[in-house]
Amino acid sequence: MRNVCIILALFSQLMAIGCKKADVVQEEREVQKTQETQGIRRVPPVNIKPLEWSIRSDDAVDINEYLAPNSDLQLSMLVEMKFFGKKLEHLALSERFSSLKRLKVGYNLRSVETKQLPRTLEILDLDGNKLTALDTKNLPESLKEISLAMNPIAETFEITPNMRNVRSLALSGSRVRKITGFENLISTELYLHFIQCPIEDPDVFLQLRNVKSLAFSVPAEYSKEDITALREKIKERNPAVERITIMPYQEGPDGDLLIYDGT
Repeated sequence: MRNVCIILALFSQLMAIGCKKADVVQEEREVQKTQETQGIRRVPPVNIKPLEWSIRSDDAVDINEYLAPNSDLQLSMLVEMKFFGKKLEHLALSERFSSLKRLKVGYNLRSVETKQLPRTLEILDLDGNKLTALDTKNLPESLKEISLAMNPIAETFEITPNMRNVRSLALSGSRVRKITGFENLISTELYLHFIQCPIEDPDVFLQLRNVKSLAFSVPAEYSKEDITALREKIKERNPAVERITIMPYQEGPDGDLLIYDGT
């Protein structure tokens, strides 16, 4: 009889706990119902993985319009985007790309709104486009790698103070004749590539410090002795340098550069 009483008591306790849980659930439902009536939506927590997209479109003329149907949540979770379009000539991204770190766009760009690049961007790859200039003063300070190879960027390329975190810069195949602001590159490991650029004064590379890898072109009138002497001076200023490639060039009648074997 005593055991029966104990069992009945335990059963009563369990029933009471169950009723309390039911009351809590019911109360939560009532709160949620009230919130929804007032226009408040409670979004359940979800585990969202960073997104990486690769897109090719022959019709897109504006990335923002092309991706407009996607939700703000999707675009805010986008960390890498590769976008290729024949009709895409202008690059300007909206604030919806708030987490973007890596961006590659090709192959017909003629202008870039650097003010509208995400402030989270770390890698910018615009190789093989038709850019003749880039507003470097408004590039995001978060950038670590910039690649502008095979663009007809002409005359002077300015390395501005907001580019101080850049550790890799590629201008190979451009029309850049003068580079200013090397002192603004403060990374402890620099990877710089300017092959097939008609740099007028290669001695500018003597300003560099903390170079790991350096490649550039010099006018064809530089002798092997001149090239060797220039390389040794760069090594003296950059003891940790691992590779220096210097390739003579000569401008052809159509403006193209003829590159000779490197040394």
